[in-house]
Amino acid sequence: MIVAISIVKPISWVLSFIPAYGMRAAGDVKFSMIVSTLTMWLCRVALCIYLCRVWGFGPMAVWIGMFADWTIRAIIFSTRFLSGKWCEKSIV
Repeated sequence: MIVAISIVKPISWVLSFIPAYGMRAAGDVKFSMIVSTLTMWLCRVALCIYLCRVWGFGPMAVWIGMFADWTIRAIIFSTRFLSGKWCEKSIV
C-alpha cells in the first residue's frame, strides 16, 4: 500500500485539491462541492464496496477507491481551471 500511495498521491492528489481550493477561494464553491461529493460517493464508497464484496480486495480497495476519486477530481478540476469558467464567478 505504501508503494502505491507514494506513486499516486504526489501526482493525483495535488491536481485534485489545489485547483479546487483556488476556485473555491475565487467564488466557484458550488461546482467544487458538487464534484467533490459525487466523486466521493461514486468512487470512494461505491467502488470500495464493489471491490470488497465482489472481488474480495480488502484494505487495498479503500486505496483504489481513493486513487480513482483523486484521479477523476484531478481531471475535472484541471479541465475547469484551464477553461477559465471559474473566473466568471464573483465574490460578494
